[in-house]
Amino acid sequence: MSIKTRRFLFYSLVIVFILLGTFLVSNSRGYRLDWKNFQIEATGGIYITSTPTKTRIELDGEKIKNETGILQRGTLIDNLLPGQYSLSVQFDGHSSWKKDVEVKSGVVSVFDYIILIPEIDPIQISDTIASRIVNSGKHMAVESGGGVSLDGTLVFGHEIVALTDSGTLLTRSTATNNYYIANAFEPDDNLNLTLVFNNLKSEKLNLPGAVDIKKALPYPYNDRRFVVSTEQAIYVLDVDKLTIEQITENANNFFIQSENSIAWEEDQAIKMFNLPIKSETVAIDLTPLDIEGSSLKELQYTSSGWLALKTSGELMILNQNTAPEIVNTSVKGFTLSPNGESVAMIGKDNSLSVYNFDDKESIEMDSSASVQDVVWFKDSIHIILLGGDTLVFTEVSDAGPPSNTILASGVQGFSYAGGDTVSFSDQSGIWEKIIID
Repeated sequence: MSIKTRRFLFYSLVIVFILLGTFLVSNSRGYRLDWKNFQIEATGGIYITSTPTKTRIELDGEKIKNETGILQRGTLIDNLLPGQYSLSVQFDGHSSWKKDVEVKSGVVSVFDYIILIPEIDPIQISDTIASRIVNSGKHMAVESGGGVSLDGTLVFGHEIVALTDSGTLLTRSTATNNYYIANAFEPDDNLNLTLVFNNLKSEKLNLPGAVDIKKALPYPYNDRRFVVSTEQAIYVLDVDKLTIEQITENANNFFIQSENSIAWEEDQAIKMFNLPIKSETVAIDLTPLDIEGSSLKELQYTSSGWLALKTSGELMILNQNTAPEIVNTSVKGFTLSPNGESVAMIGKDNSLSVYNFDDKESIEMDSSASVQDVVWFKDSIHIILLGGDTLVFTEVSDAGPPSNTILASGVQGFSYAGGDTVSFSDQSGIWEKIIID
């Protein structure tokens, strides 16, 4: 072999070694050659977790090994060139999940919220035709035929006001405006809360004269104690110990804030009262914020500040010494996610949107019909909504259109108590639908 040939082979091998080494190093660091554009790009990936876990995963029609096991949670699909991919997750006997996913250079797109709902027919739990149902803990209150029942037993009142996890039900009579208390363990023993309130107000506080209760709610941590407001004042009373305390005489509305506190607006300020230690504080001064506090319809404290809904429909975040942050200007009602990081808003036009406090971005949720009611699922990622008469389970995501699953049709109302099932009513009775099996 000539020297010229040996040199040629040597340099050829050096070039091959350099090219191969560069390729291997680049590939190990997440770079690949895009043959379509003939350029080296940083790859991305997709990370998936799901319920159930042992699902079939496909990417652009190609099967992907599900890596979920005893030592690993979820599946990482890596070394993907940037671009659009069709991702699907399936499991026999369950709804499927599909989404067009955009993979970005050097970024892993995370989908750790996929829930596939079992395709099991709902279970009928009652043949009562209900106009409204409320679940809490293991208990259910039902409005039907102008009356209210608790766990199947008829109680006083026409409207459900509140139901606690321990089975205490607060109702209101539309005929007399009286409030009544019933308990699941003694449903036949009904107590007239309005009568007890007026008697205690007269005997203990020397404030004679019967007045109507404007608003009443159970204590967050003791459902034998109640917060009550009239047109002029706010009170706390204990129906077992027969005690009463006037919190303020300059407000007629209050908002439960936590297990320990209530809040209200008074003298251009939001005030708080700690129920266990019975102390009042000024939470925020509204004067420099130019807010008419008396026009507040809802008020909820969050980690980002006070979330306040005015009767005009304006939803804002209030913090001391800063200008109000307007979230939405046409809101009918809102509900906070369980983790407190987002708020779901029903617009006055019955549209649905979700605002994230950290990102300060709003996602318009697509619904084929006007939204009647909405609750957060326990994972703070999914929402159960009633659009028209269709009950829908949907995800909150800004990564393309959400994956929706229809739970039931012909629905009149529904209730979700934070577990793995949802209850709903239709023209044939009350049903229970399993979301996670």
